[in-house]
Amino acid sequence: MSDPLHERSARLLDLIHAGHDYADDARRLEWIAEAATTIPLRTLLDVGCGTGRHLEALRGGFAVEGLDRSPAVLAVARQRLPGVTLHEGDLEGFDLGQRFDIVLCLGSAIAYAAMPARLNRAVANLARHANPGGVVLVAPWVFAEEWVDGHIAAELVDVPEIKVARISRGSRRADT
Repeated sequence: MSDPLHERSARLLDLIHAGHDYADDARRLEWIAEAATTIPLRTLLDVGCGTGRHLEALRGGFAVEGLDRSPAVLAVARQRLPGVTLHEGDLEGFDLGQRFDIVLCLGSAIAYAAMPARLNRAVANLARHANPGGVVLVAPWVFAEEWVDGHIAAELVDVPEIKVARISRGSRRADT
């Protein structure tokens, strides 16, 4: 199921994350993946690929594919990545019928599987799409020991054509 906010804000995501260094992420991800396995790393799936910025940075070294649950976000990624296969699906239920040397879930996308049972299904599904000896890399939203109840975070994007303010407040319900 697609997130209505994500659908409305798809064209703004790149502005919101304009300062992020995707090339540096790609170098780090390649280093981690190479250190974690002895198999040749040729294919890569980015689950929760968003607008395709990580795929853009990684496609020089791998045959890449992406998956996201948002049709609007995938439309932005398709413009950025002509010729790259992009799939619509969610963390828990996607089945591409193929495996990859590296399976990524970055940018806090794992947070969409918020409940323990959903998280277990999502991680099992990521692993099911990895080749034997392959690598699954998941970037968490926030580590439990770093969580601060009631923390307010704000980001501002101020470019000539648009102004974007993103404000969030963290809260906890039981262990969620």
